[in-house]
Amino acid sequence: MFKKFVNEDHENKNWFSLNYFFAGTFALIFIMILVYGVTAPIHRGAPAEWYDDIFNFRIIAESFANSFCHNSWSHVLFNMACFLFCGLYLERKMGSIKFLLLILLLGLLCGVASTAAVLDANWAGFSVVNFALYFYIIIDFIFLALAKTKRNKLNLIFGGIMMVLIYIFMSINTEASSFYGYPLRLANNAGHFSGALIGIVMALTIRVARITTPAAKAAAPSTEGSD
Repeated sequence: MFKKFVNEDHENKNWFSLNYFFAGTFALIFIMILVYGVTAPIHRGAPAEWYDDIFNFRIIAESFANSFCHNSWSHVLFNMACFLFCGLYLERKMGSIKFLLLILLLGLLCGVASTAAVLDANWAGFSVVNFALYFYIIIDFIFLALAKTKRNKLNLIFGGIMMVLIYIFMSINTEASSFYGYPLRLANNAGHFSGALIGIVMALTIRVARITTPAAKAAAPSTEGSD
């Protein structure tokens, strides 16, 4: 039972797709808290005139870095609390290495998309990646729930819990310490919305690749595992 909890399909995992006891999730949380402690006094973001040169490498690098920087202790701790649940859920399904690669890719894509959405690189926050993860998980769960093959019971239970948590995370007003009751954080923040779109595209792309390419299907993180 413990192996099923740590790895979705533990009998068909190799070293590249194993979950190493959620090391990726906890390492990222530690690193981002450390990054805030070190960079908080100096992080300012890039000039707003970034769009004069869209393919400026400095702007792309700054946008990527922004995804892992924060503005306050409450900012970083709330984002890491939300990420903890997403990380535990996805790292179990994907494996630690694949999960880390996904986060790095989302950090780049969400950072650039958020900068483009607001026409300004003077922002910071991992919430753009969190929103991508929210909708990645939502799409993944929809496919799991609609699957005609035998479904992993733990995935259904954990996925259902994540649906509730994601709704709560998107409805919390961190500035006023209140609960909206609906996902206003998605609608009133262009960065969050762009992150959500990235998550949807990423989830659907992986699904299509799994269906159309046998090699990709075998390598991609599985949604339906064994009981």
